[in-house]
Amino acid sequence: MRKVVKDSLHDVALMTYGRLAGEGFAVADTATGEIAFRSAQRRLEVVLYYDDFEDYVSTSVVDTSAGVRRHAWLDDLYRASELGPPQDLKSKVLTRRSLEIALESQLAGFRRLLPVLAGSNRDLLPWRL
Repeated sequence: MRKVVKDSLHDVALMTYGRLAGEGFAVADTATGEIAFRSAQRRLEVVLYYDDFEDYVSTSVVDTSAGVRRHAWLDDLYRASELGPPQDLKSKVLTRRSLEIALESQLAGFRRLLPVLAGSNRDLLPWRL
């Protein structure tokens, strides 16, 4: 099943996170092969990672608004913003369908986080350099 999930990641990610185009995000190339969506206007980037050893997919949010490149895991930002428990964001993937469900839940969490990232509390979130 890992091969099915790994082979499907790019297509499912484009289908799911591609919906951010209406919010100023576009697919971005990465040197390391991850799938990224970037918004120059918001100074944000979303990077998807698949761990085929642990069978999970995770989302990293990269912020460049402070003049430096800093990042945090979506579930950490979600929890710190008091949007809900990190369990709201599905990550376990064993099949293409579970990959779709996980990415849909992570996209929904990211969309809920966007107003926080646009606000004055952005710098108070648990960013890492």
